[in-house]
Amino acid sequence: MFRNKFMPLFDIDEAPGNADVTDQATDQATDQAEPTEDGTAQPQAIEKIKINFLGEEKEIDLEEAKTLAQKGLNYDPIKEKWETSKTKLNAFEEIARKAGFVNADGHGDLDAYYEAAIEQLRQREIEELASKVNLPPERAEKLIQAEQEREQWKAEKEQQKAEAEKQRQYAELLDFYREVHGKDFDPATTKLPAEVWKAVEQGVQPKYAYAEYLTKELTRKEAIDKANLENSEASPGGVSGKGTAVEKEFFTSEELDKLTSKDLDNPNIYEKAMRSLSRLGK
Repeated sequence: MFRNKFMPLFDIDEAPGNADVTDQATDQATDQAEPTEDGTAQPQAIEKIKINFLGEEKEIDLEEAKTLAQKGLNYDPIKEKWETSKTKLNAFEEIARKAGFVNADGHGDLDAYYEAAIEQLRQREIEELASKVNLPPERAEKLIQAEQEREQWKAEKEQQKAEAEKQRQYAELLDFYREVHGKDFDPATTKLPAEVWKAVEQGVQPKYAYAEYLTKELTRKEAIDKANLENSEASPGGVSGKGTAVEKEFFTSEELDKLTSKDLDNPNIYEKAMRSLSRLGK
């Protein structure tokens, strides 16, 4: 009983284009929504705008119009970049044509010109090596080819090593997931949060990125639970922080008997209990 226990990117293939957005709006039901019989307002019709795109008239909503307007604002800077690039491309094309590299249309063949330039640089490198170490050009070419193959092999080995390390880290993540959740990770039904992948992109190992995410989530949940508990215990009329008392200002005799020492540590509950005792004559 209570009385016993109560204790105080940009594309160069073709020039960019844009949609021609007209200024004319379609007739819309823009009047204020009239309330229905139950007092709720009827939804308003979504406002539409007519545009002319490639000779075809279409209707779009305001959000789509905003997107097209933004693209229109970007059109001039993109067009300016395209014109600058186009001028440079035309100049290189003319150089390629004059050098004898012409495609089927009679224009300068930039791809063929590029390949020829690469070959010329390779031949120059062979000549320089042959002159430097006093070797025949054929021998110098073999040395350069061997060096290129060695560098390619080295790059492939580094790539394989990086891929193996990546696989090891993901295997470590799967083991950690199994340890935490008691089951295997199923990519068909489960996706890791974007926050984890963002950390991985920044160089954090997957296991540690997921562990950090879980820690933050646990801390956040504990903070929410603590706040809910404190709000519940401080609520007027609450008994043990749970439920609502029958009376607003006082506890009933049954509610007083249910109070614990922990409940009475709350000043609000303690004061209410004292008022209730005085009222009940206990």
